[in-house]
Amino acid sequence: MRKFTIILTVLLALFLFIMPVLAATIDGIFTDWVGKAAVVDSGGVDDETSPEDSDITEYRADSDGSGLYVLMAWDDTGFNPSGSRAGITVKGADGNYYRIFSVMAGNPAVASIANVSVSSCGADPTCGTLTAVCSGASCTGAAIASTDTWADPFAGVPGHVSQDCSDNNPDCTLNDSAAELFVPWTFIGGMPNNGQFVFLTYGSYPSGPAQAPKDSSGSVGISCRNNNGTMVCYPSTPTAVDLVALKASSTASLSGWGLLLAAALVGILSAIIFRQRRGKAN
Repeated sequence: MRKFTIILTVLLALFLFIMPVLAATIDGIFTDWVGKAAVVDSGGVDDETSPEDSDITEYRADSDGSGLYVLMAWDDTGFNPSGSRAGITVKGADGNYYRIFSVMAGNPAVASIANVSVSSCGADPTCGTLTAVCSGASCTGAAIASTDTWADPFAGVPGHVSQDCSDNNPDCTLNDSAAELFVPWTFIGGMPNNGQFVFLTYGSYPSGPAQAPKDSSGSVGISCRNNNGTMVCYPSTPTAVDLVALKASSTASLSGWGLLLAAALVGILSAIIFRQRRGKAN
């Protein structure tokens, strides 16, 4: 029994060590985004109402050896057929800038791979001139899924009203639409070498992809750094990237199934230890 207890303890320790660094998966199930590096719109609740569907709320990021995973959230749950365009601007490991675009459209809101595109901006962080890298099916390996029930980070904030959503849907004060997107490193400057990082910001671009963002996440972004082969993402500013990286650690948390399994293992281990102590006491 003692040997079994030791084995179970080791398995539990390995499980809790490995699970937090698993990357998000693009499967339409958004529970694996809990605990990932996140930045909420610095402009606050309903800071963009013209047009309403250009109001963004937050974005999240994760990465591994294959590429970059991002979550992009809009403060709306229904869109017109042409939809709302938003983009993640990435400072790549090669020193160039890239922009990853996605479009949320329809009612209920849906994002599709046909409207995903990646462009290169060269050395220009404002992406005033875009050069196409890939679009739709040509973005080989890219994947996307969406939901219109992502929890709004501003839910319950005074002044957050459905009239500031394009479809006046009361649910949009509680839920957002969100797209989870994977882009291989090959399209955005390659995987960072050990010690290198990529830096991400988020904005909506209803006036055109090369225009200034209508709404944006502000100066705080998300950095994803290669720490000895393990990619770690964390909120940061461009001037604090190196400082933050020194104390960066994975913020990924267990998924719903992971939590259940961990709880089960803890319960089994606790029961065994309790039984052993009870046997000794008797």
